[in-house]
Amino acid sequence: EFWFQPPETGSLAHSDEHCIPTIATTLSGVKRWRLSHVPAQPHREGYFDGLVYTYNKPAPHWDPIYDFNVSAGEAIIFPPGMIHEAKSVGEVCASSATYQFSNPAPTIYWRTWWPRLRKLVDMQHCYRMVARWAQLGARARPQSFKKAKATAQEHAQKLDLDRDGVLSDAEMRAAVPDAKLLAETISYQDTDADGAVGVGEFVDNYANWAEVEFRALRAAASLGGQPQEL
Repeated sequence: EFWFQPPETGSLAHSDEHCIPTIATTLSGVKRWRLSHVPAQPHREGYFDGLVYTYNKPAPHWDPIYDFNVSAGEAIIFPPGMIHEAKSVGEVCASSATYQFSNPAPTIYWRTWWPRLRKLVDMQHCYRMVARWAQLGARARPQSFKKAKATAQEHAQKLDLDRDGVLSDAEMRAAVPDAKLLAETISYQDTDADGAVGVGEFVDNYANWAEVEFRALRAAASLGGQPQEL
């Protein structure tokens, strides 16, 4: 996307629906960026253009975490789900280019922020992507943490053919044959970043994902919504 903004114009604070990081490069002029993570309990209506200003008291009000200028020739990179606002603050028209990149996939970010981002309605079309990384081919329904651990243990036993406590690339490929998805899954599951996925890592990651999903579906049902089951 290309943006052309006269001085004192810009985008209202919002959260995009992109599942992957964004790069925004200023080509001319100066842009002021303000950003913040979504709160631990995101608003159920999401963060479309300007809504965040109305959620805080006294309205309109928003206290971003980050506030800085990006001049011509500079760029900003930010992860999925961040609330952001960009305004032209120079003396000339600001032009910029914004685009997303999918490689490397933000697997660690999604694993870390999953309990929060799962509640963000703006990101609902990303849920299935995270599920594929977390499930490693398992197809059980979301469950409480204890039940999910048992499910994951059973699935891991089927995958760990040599019973060495490590899920090799070959063993995981049986469940995730697509090369790109397999690489992303390994990145998501390799919690200690040692280059190998232990059975314990998979069990914990699966259970953490499943419990968050289970709670989200239950919360949606209690509010009379239509839970998006994976």
